[in-house]
Amino acid sequence: MKLFFHCRAVGLLRLCTLALVLLVLRVEPSRALPQDGQVFQDWTARCEADPSDASVKRCYIVQAVVAGEQRQRVMLLAVAYPPGQESPLATAILPLGTDLRPGIEVAIDDGEPKRYPFSVCMADGCQAHIPLDTALLAAFKKGVGGSVAFLRGPDRRALKVPFSLKGFTAAVNALK
Repeated sequence: MKLFFHCRAVGLLRLCTLALVLLVLRVEPSRALPQDGQVFQDWTARCEADPSDASVKRCYIVQAVVAGEQRQRVMLLAVAYPPGQESPLATAILPLGTDLRPGIEVAIDDGEPKRYPFSVCMADGCQAHIPLDTALLAAFKKGVGGSVAFLRGPDRRALKVPFSLKGFTAAVNALK
């Protein structure tokens, strides 16, 4: 299956899921906000009104990985800064039907993969949170690409979904 990157607006259900991600992350408003929809190569900034205070904007960056002629979403990767934390948190949203028990494995370029557990499944997919500590954030900023590996379906088929890091540094810096 041919995978390629797609960084345009996602459907209403996907936006609702991203809003939920923001609520889970409890993202702090940024001081110098990027423009909503601002594109940083393969990443797109999204800004939404805070549900508890519409005058406050919450921003995050996102990359949707889609596959096939139907351009179906295989993975959504969102990154935001949780309140009071210096390091960002990434959230990978993968399709329903994913085997949750082993979690996901994230690798940057040819680096050693690290395993992360799933936290919740919603109507639009299953979420795994990836804390971007100093070392992993540096790898994301220096890297060309990464991958998320997981097991899918009743046959536990192994899938490895690539994502691009083109524009990541500028995008994540725009959030801070």
